[in-house]
Amino acid sequence: MLAEAQEDLVKYNLFLPSGSSYLVAFLQPFDLTMGSNLKVIFVFLWLLHYGGGDFSVQQKPVIQVALLKEKVSIPCEVTFPYTMKYTRFTIFYYWINAQDQEVAIYNKKEQVDIPPGKENKTAIRSYSHETKPLESTSSTGTYYCKVQWDGIQIKGKGVFVLVRGK
Repeated sequence: MLAEAQEDLVKYNLFLPSGSSYLVAFLQPFDLTMGSNLKVIFVFLWLLHYGGGDFSVQQKPVIQVALLKEKVSIPCEVTFPYTMKYTRFTIFYYWINAQDQEVAIYNKKEQVDIPPGKENKTAIRSYSHETKPLESTSSTGTYYCKVQWDGIQIKGKGVFVLVRGK
């Protein structure tokens, strides 16, 4: 039964997306003909780890309540690799209104310097944009930040802002 499972993995090129150590332990029973495939896997895992495969955009808290005439700060935590390719990016802020339309708010280009000794490490930077005072309860909606690098675009899950009258 184990041999059949191994054959299916090879035949359909299926590998578990778990951590690399689990993957290596799982693949050990294979014979040497798998050597070149293992090299490809190891190179891929190395690139993910050292070549900066860690990108994300987080937005917390997920819900905010604001009164009329108040400003709201839209958070945007950006995770990216400290490599020359990814230290330049643009942050876009926008919201989805009650008619399900995307409304642009603001965008900003960023250039991040790599601190000495931090090359190829993961960077986490926090940004935020403060809105204009909210004039109407129709400003209720989900506010997003989206980050765009050369060839990569990642959107946060958004912050729902409920605007209430005084």
